[in-house]
Amino acid sequence: MTKREAYELLKMLVGYYEMKMPTKFAMFIVQNKHIIEKNLESLLETVKPSKRFMLYEQARITLLKKYADKDNAGKPMIQDKVYVLKGNKEKFDAEFGELQKNYSDILEEAKTKNKITEAILDEKAEIELKKVKLEDIPDRLLSPREMELFSKLGIIE
Repeated sequence: MTKREAYELLKMLVGYYEMKMPTKFAMFIVQNKHIIEKNLESLLETVKPSKRFMLYEQARITLLKKYADKDNAGKPMIQDKVYVLKGNKEKFDAEFGELQKNYSDILEEAKTKNKITEAILDEKAEIELKKVKLEDIPDRLLSPREMELFSKLGIIE
């Protein structure tokens, strides 16, 4: 298994963390979440954004909300998870360019961090995961993609 696969599984398991489900499957999720977090500790630190990057993101989202087209209720319009900027694109672009200049050092740092992260994700991971019996997986809980990952990682008995 690669660290990328382990990280993908971790994100999937975290997605189920607050759901009510049968005890055996819940325990499978908890145990594997902790196993993966322990083994990917340095990777998880690497992918964590810096405080300054988070400030940049907040400022970027504020700009998007400011210049996004508004619906009848005055809320920013979002289409396919993207803010709609038809009417104010030029104004947004001008302010966004300034924002990028002000945070150019942090954006360069983020690019470097992403390259390092990508290299780490491609490394092999020697992680011994807990297995689950197919009959202990609640019906209609997992998507085919998730089942494929479970199967590929050999965690279904």
